[in-house]
Amino acid sequence: MIHRSRQEINQFISRHALLPLFNPDDLEVSKNVIQAAYDGGVRLFECTNRSADAFSIFKQLVPFVEANMPEMVLGAGTIMDEAAAKRFYEAGAQFIVSPVISPDVASFCQKKDLFWCPGASTINEIVNAQNRGADIVKIFPANFLGGPEFVRAIKAPCPWIRVMPTGGVDGSEKNLRAWFEAGVLCVGIGSQLFTREILAARDYKMITTRTKEIVTTIQFIKSTLNQKANAVRS
Repeated sequence: MIHRSRQEINQFISRHALLPLFNPDDLEVSKNVIQAAYDGGVRLFECTNRSADAFSIFKQLVPFVEANMPEMVLGAGTIMDEAAAKRFYEAGAQFIVSPVISPDVASFCQKKDLFWCPGASTINEIVNAQNRGADIVKIFPANFLGGPEFVRAIKAPCPWIRVMPTGGVDGSEKNLRAWFEAGVLCVGIGSQLFTREILAARDYKMITTRTKEIVTTIQFIKSTLNQKANAVRS
């Protein structure tokens, strides 16, 4: 199994800036969804631990992804405690996402040099998470917390914080531009990409088309923002 370092994952997420998340409750559907996202340019993918079969499916997804998607970085989400973090890490998870700040998960990830992304909803929680070793902090539900303006507000006194909104990221250029202009490092997107309608129809080509559009849009936005920043510095 592949185990990339925190530094490698940080470089990956900074470069690609998109983390789709999906709840695997059917192995074949999960394989097709991940493959479709990969074909659309996705290189990081979070499998959430929200169903009874999530871990069993994840164990089977790891060798499938390594054999068919060599550039994909597969991680586990909705990890609530150290036991779950250890179980998914040993099964091949290359990063851990949590909805809460768990000191035990933080300690485990540091020991294993494992990328850790906990969830937070206040500036106090975000700074606390980063002080505990979080590589990036997930803001959730980002839309209900104030959207891009919330990010802009918290980054004013703490410009060094690295955040990823999840919830309220719809994949449109207007929406994505608002988040990145506010200062997010990357965005997480789930049900807006893997909609009930798409999954019911098994329309995997649509997932590839949508992810390709989102990936292209994000890279264009990041490029224009970098050009503006360079112009200001010069």
